[in-house]
Amino acid sequence: MGALVLIVSRVLLVLAVLNWNCASILTVPMYSIIDDHGKPHEYTQELPQNESVTTVKYCKIHSKYEQLTIKQGKKAVIYSIK
Repeated sequence: MGALVLIVSRVLLVLAVLNWNCASILTVPMYSIIDDHGKPHEYTQELPQNESVTTVKYCKIHSKYEQLTIKQGKKAVIYSIK
């Protein structure tokens, strides 16, 4: 009985070590943009593409909430961030 417990504990230890970083498999998609001043920003939520809107999102790069104004330009979407 003691040998079985030892084997099971070693198997569990090996599995724990092999799966130590398994959370990295479950990555959150990042949406990267460049604002109208040329600065990069990354958000975890998708930004609207087909409408002009003002919204607040958390920027991973700057570690703060930012107010985004999204406007439709003639050739591209324009992102203004405060």
